[in-house]
Amino acid sequence: MNFQTLQYLIIRAGNGIFAIVTIAAFTRFLNVEEYGIYTIGMSLVTVISGAFYNWLNAFYSRFIFENKNNPNKLIISIILGFGISTLLVSGIYVGIYIFSTFYDFNGLFIVIMLITTLLLGIYSFALQVKNSSGSTLGYLQLSWIKAGVSIFIGLALVLYDWGSKGAMIGFLIGILFTLFTILPIKLPQFSIVNIDFRYFRFMLIYGLPLSLNYIIIAIVDVADRLIIANILGVSKVASYAAAYDLTQQTVGPILNILYLTAFPLIIKNIKSNMIYQNYLLKDLGSKILIIGMPFSFGIAVLSDDIANIIFDINYRSEASIIMPWIAVGIFCSCLKNYYYDIVFQIKNKTNFLLIISIIMIFLNIFLNIYFLPRFGIIAAAWISFFTFFIGAVASCILGLKFFLLPNLRREWIISIISSATMVFIIFTLPKDLNCIYLIIKAMIAIIVYLSTLNIIKRLIK
Repeated sequence: MNFQTLQYLIIRAGNGIFAIVTIAAFTRFLNVEEYGIYTIGMSLVTVISGAFYNWLNAFYSRFIFENKNNPNKLIISIILGFGISTLLVSGIYVGIYIFSTFYDFNGLFIVIMLITTLLLGIYSFALQVKNSSGSTLGYLQLSWIKAGVSIFIGLALVLYDWGSKGAMIGFLIGILFTLFTILPIKLPQFSIVNIDFRYFRFMLIYGLPLSLNYIIIAIVDVADRLIIANILGVSKVASYAAAYDLTQQTVGPILNILYLTAFPLIIKNIKSNMIYQNYLLKDLGSKILIIGMPFSFGIAVLSDDIANIIFDINYRSEASIIMPWIAVGIFCSCLKNYYYDIVFQIKNKTNFLLIISIIMIFLNIFLNIYFLPRFGIIAAAWISFFTFFIGAVASCILGLKFFLLPNLRREWIISIISSATMVFIIFTLPKDLNCIYLIIKAMIAIIVYLSTLNIIKRLIK
């Protein structure tokens, strides 16, 4: 583990702690209905911001090194893209205002969501700039200040009976406070009159498939919650969202660390050193499997213990049966997003990501509509896992058309055998739902996994 990876590990661990504290606090101090409304609102904010602004972040990270001597045209194009995206986002929130009466979203709540979405787009770009420049200290400041202020203000407002609006306002103030204290980012000097429209057109060609891909992935992320609210009621969203978000905030950040440290190096060597680039890709894929698989399986097998400690009693029973499916599904999603999808970015074939996303969204929506009334909330967890699994397989197969990723067959075998052994041992341990025993079981899981991993590595060359 290099120093930069260790730094990102500390940052993401801190973010994870903030996220767990937020979920634990809000599930206790908001009633089920209010928490359901809050999670739907936060989901919409996150996915709309990601759908309409993340493509700018991806374009920046992909081409900043090629334009490091003359970044003016890159920055100007991104500013124009942000303006266009903001107009589209504003139109979407007008539509939400018109059609949102079912979810009890009044005008004030929607205005809060709109402002939060715009600020989150700026905040995410600031994080990308810090990551691309290698400024882990700046990344830490942006992450922890936002998280800390958000939970402090949000919880204070919730305790003052502001309900879901208070929780949302806390998140908004957290972003706003961070942007005012840490920014402005030192942008290169440029003149707006010197717009390179050919380059802007190139950015749109590269970014439009990414944007549409983000939009469809966003729909995948939020559609299940909206369908649950329509079919089973808003209160059912609370248990599903709490389990989903907790799992996502534990499994996802661990694998995101590996991507954050590897991707800038892969892009730097995209043309100059193919041998080193392949080494980086194999190293990234190996780490995602060897770290991500046991971590997600561990969350799955310890879901009863985790749910009992983190969640209020009203959430525990449903959350514990949802978490295993979501944990493995998030692993499949991360494998796709942080490894297989890199092929389409480095080869500028982002339109194929759109094809995969369309497959995923149709599966997610139609399967949820069919199975939710028949099997209840657990069906949403099954379908999330299945959708992410199909997405990963499709990305792997389609990527073979453009670039042959390093062979990870040995890493797959090692990870599967070691993870399965760990799960078997944890299943044999007696049930005792308390914090100390959870820590002991987690330590046993780590010891068993690492021991098995070392043995299998020696047997399989």
